[in-house]
Amino acid sequence: SILALILIIALIILVLAILFSGGIALGAENALPGDTLHPVKININEEVRGWFAVSEESEAAWLARRAERRLEEAEKLAAENRLDENARLNIQENFRIHAEKVRARVARFEEDNHAKALEVNANFQTSLWAHAKILESIGISLDAEVEPILSRLAADVRKKGDDFGKE
Repeated sequence: SILALILIIALIILVLAILFSGGIALGAENALPGDTLHPVKININEEVRGWFAVSEESEAAWLARRAERRLEEAEKLAAENRLDENARLNIQENFRIHAEKVRARVARFEEDNHAKALEVNANFQTSLWAHAKILESIGISLDAEVEPILSRLAADVRKKGDDFGKE
């Protein structure tokens, strides 16, 4: 009957919508700043993944990972010779926001679990230093236009790493 047909059509539309949005979310995972799907990656995919971080420690670790993902994006853009000043500023701002959120989240559980707070800080610091080194080495191998852009980002990342060592 007509009601059954309407329900079948509604179900088909719902399944297609789920498949389509899942495909977009999956495709967004490899998006870089400047790509159409990058906002989906950072504003939807990463936010949803953050919902599964149920403890203060796991949330701090996820925030640290988000900061690291911004640095990985800079590395990929540089390797593709697509890193310009606007992309650097965008990445640097997103990186700074997540790094500050890591600091704030760690502060929330530091008194209750000092050892875990030190571990999160040390892991994040080590990662930041490694990314600074990678950015510097990529910059050396690229042309004179991109090298200063990477140097500024690498210096900022190294400074953040040093700051986490002071915690």
